[in-house]
Amino acid sequence: MLTQMTIRNFALIEAASVLFRPGFSVVTGETGAGKSIVVDSVNFILGARMGKEIIRTGTDKAVVEAQFSVDGNPRVLSALAIAQIEPEDGYITIQRELSQTGRGVCRVCGAIVTQSQLREITKSLVDIHGQHEHQSLLDSGTHEACFDSCGDESHRDALKKTEESYEALAAVDKKLKARLKAIRAAAERRDILDFQFKELKEAKLKSGEFEELSERRKRMQMSEKLTKATVEALSALDGETGAIAQALSAASAMKRIADTDETYDSIEKRLRSAYYELSDIKESLDARLSEDSLDENALEKLDDRLDELRKLMRKYGMTVEDMLKKQSEIAQELEAISGSDEITSSLKREWKKRREEYLQSAGRLHESRLKLKESFEKAMKSHLIPLGMPDAVFEASIAENEQGRFTKTGYDKLEFLFSANPGEPVKSLSATASGGELSRVMLSLKTMNASREMIPTVIFDEIDTGISGRMAQAVAEKMADIGRYCQVLCVSHLPQIAAMADTEYSVSKSASMGRTHTEVKLLERVERENEIARMVSGADDIDESSLSHARTLLKAAENRKAGK
Repeated sequence: MLTQMTIRNFALIEAASVLFRPGFSVVTGETGAGKSIVVDSVNFILGARMGKEIIRTGTDKAVVEAQFSVDGNPRVLSALAIAQIEPEDGYITIQRELSQTGRGVCRVCGAIVTQSQLREITKSLVDIHGQHEHQSLLDSGTHEACFDSCGDESHRDALKKTEESYEALAAVDKKLKARLKAIRAAAERRDILDFQFKELKEAKLKSGEFEELSERRKRMQMSEKLTKATVEALSALDGETGAIAQALSAASAMKRIADTDETYDSIEKRLRSAYYELSDIKESLDARLSEDSLDENALEKLDDRLDELRKLMRKYGMTVEDMLKKQSEIAQELEAISGSDEITSSLKREWKKRREEYLQSAGRLHESRLKLKESFEKAMKSHLIPLGMPDAVFEASIAENEQGRFTKTGYDKLEFLFSANPGEPVKSLSATASGGELSRVMLSLKTMNASREMIPTVIFDEIDTGISGRMAQAVAEKMADIGRYCQVLCVSHLPQIAAMADTEYSVSKSASMGRTHTEVKLLERVERENEIARMVSGADDIDESSLSHARTLLKAAENRKAGK
């Protein structure tokens, strides 16, 4: 319930603080005084999107602060718990401001929240019914929600279970569709993948192979130079006059005189050692000469292999290692394709299970709607009679077992049918109901919802436009009935509705120092009589007749609420 609201620099209001009471309250005032600014302020505090034009000219920002009682409102308490916000003694304070820079700040109990969080918290606090909201009934898509909102706890539980089973089915359905799409796409790639994998596998790639072959080719290109130098070295070492033979001859000469002096003996040993070292060198050069000899056939094969690797690298990666990685990835993708049948089968089994669960939940919801249908239609009839439509026929048409229509609210197709005149068949509301009739149908629906304590505060913004006399009295009494179950705030220009209210606020506009000001004032008894008299007369001057009429209206309203 809305208990208090403070407004600063919002539209024409410079500063205003309003205490709201339980029951039925009305906001009155001359046309153009700014009555709807109060409703706009509530909309703003509830999280509605608004532009900088709401900021009072010449000020930096608009600020609205409101206090709500949230005791006994489990949906609001749940939203607060999700946002990790604790009520203070059963109340929450919401503050919202918007600056000229376009920056806005929302606070709940001092904690900053996002605009979407604010709307989630407040959506179960206030229900605002605007001047043209009844026209939403022209869209049959809104009828199901209106109908279901009149159900009891068991019906709401059936709705919840249907929504949960639908979400579970939708989640599996999304996975299954994605899997089937992936399979189709993968199947189209299978031939390509098979070819790529075969090509890479037959290449018998080895890590580091390209670098090794490139180095070998460099050596082979130097083969002629290497061979020439090696042959020259071998010529110097080998033959009768080669270094090896000369070293051996010198060693033999020294051996003949080695026993005459230790020096000759040492030289002989050193020469023989040189002989062995030169012989070993010759063997190494012989082996390398064989290795470095240019083999045109081997070079051609090596070039072919390098060309093959370069071709594959252009297709699959910059290095052999990249290609080996690509080969592994292709293998995994092919494996996934081959294993997709099992995954798909599992998803299909789960989809069938979830579908069956959904059909069961939606079936129970369908049965609950059929049970609600009779009491709903009777209740609507009872509400329409005092609103001047005693012969009206109102039906809730429920199309049975449309199992191809899966939604989170079941498979039913629900539509309101209506006839205002005897002998005329019921038709869709959009085809038969006038604007005034739609307004009264909506008011009846609001009354039914209020009796179930769905929303603690209901606001009507000039929904009485176009009615008067006996119908105005009927609407006033209906609003008073709603006020028995929840807090009602109504912006009105009709004296019958103003008189029926428990509390009345007057909105007035004045000008001073070149500025326009709008004020909101709680009226006492005498002030109420004068305000209602002004509404009766339609003029600023109040005569005794209009004042007497106002007192009569107030007295009749008091007697009606007292049951007299």
